[in-house]
Amino acid sequence: MSLINGTTTTLHAHMTFDWVEYTVFAAMLGLSVLIGMYYGFIKTGKETVTSYILGDKNMNIFPVIMSLISSHVSGITLIGVPSETYMFGTQYYAVIFVNIIVTLLIVYIFIPVFYKLQLNSVYEVSKIGCLRD
Repeated sequence: MSLINGTTTTLHAHMTFDWVEYTVFAAMLGLSVLIGMYYGFIKTGKETVTSYILGDKNMNIFPVIMSLISSHVSGITLIGVPSETYMFGTQYYAVIFVNIIVTLLIVYIFIPVFYKLQLNSVYEVSKIGCLRD
């Protein structure tokens, strides 16, 4: 809602949820609750760190890709990049080149080391460093 000379625009009337938005919101919330209830009550068994964090290292490629994308692209990115581009121009997209370089470094330098040492996170690397001292 914006104020121009003491009057409000009709933008506020368009910024409300309609029945379609409420239906989609309720469906997504319900799906999240059902998934949580399934894994909380129905699927039981011995959970280890490897099975919880890494899916016993036998997951298909699609869930792994979706997890990596969702952890890399945040909600702030989805909101901030278009507004940054609108306000200051397309020079922000130079970040794409940096992301490509960083991704290649991670894939060819860090991941092989983590895989060879059978580490699950960066925190385990610091744990190994503390044990050496």
